[in-house]
Amino acid sequence: MRLRSAGVPLAFVIYGYLMPAAMAEPVPFSCTILPDGKSARVAISNPFDRETSCQVNCQFSTTSRGTSFQLSCTNNVAARGKDVQLCVRDLSEGTLVKMTGGGGDCVKQMSEEELKAREKKSDEDADAEFKKAMKQGDDMLNRMKASKPLTEEERQEQEKKSRENAEDKLNKAMKQGEDLMKDLKEDKPD
Repeated sequence: MRLRSAGVPLAFVIYGYLMPAAMAEPVPFSCTILPDGKSARVAISNPFDRETSCQVNCQFSTTSRGTSFQLSCTNNVAARGKDVQLCVRDLSEGTLVKMTGGGGDCVKQMSEEELKAREKKSDEDADAEFKKAMKQGDDMLNRMKASKPLTEEERQEQEKKSRENAEDKLNKAMKQGEDLMKDLKEDKPD
């Protein structure tokens, strides 16, 4: 049985951080169960015009109950290499039934134009974020300006109410203290 797929992008995000001038792109690959049913051949095609690193991940169902077989192969592949074997792996138990999933990709080196376009987009994104932050700051300042500060009379009235509230609380606390003392004196044995 031989399956081919255009591939699914794999977790090659690391390349974006480690190699800013390169990106992983899905490419044609194959994961083939060999006639013995106990091993699989993994191959990939490099469509790019220079040698690059390629990777394939394959998943297979097996005759062993509750198990599957997964393999991953990575290697450099020559420019324009077609159906280049990356690896052959053996299954330790059971027989391979069919491929259930997989993906393959190769690292594509970016051209000078692509690098410049990427830098320009990055600069534009940073500029847009800066402008957005500035607008948010301006909006906040405008909202603060729109709320009127208290007049001197209003401020004095607030202070007076605050003092009165504090005095009321103090008077209540003192009254409670006096009542408590009175109760204690009345309950005191002679």
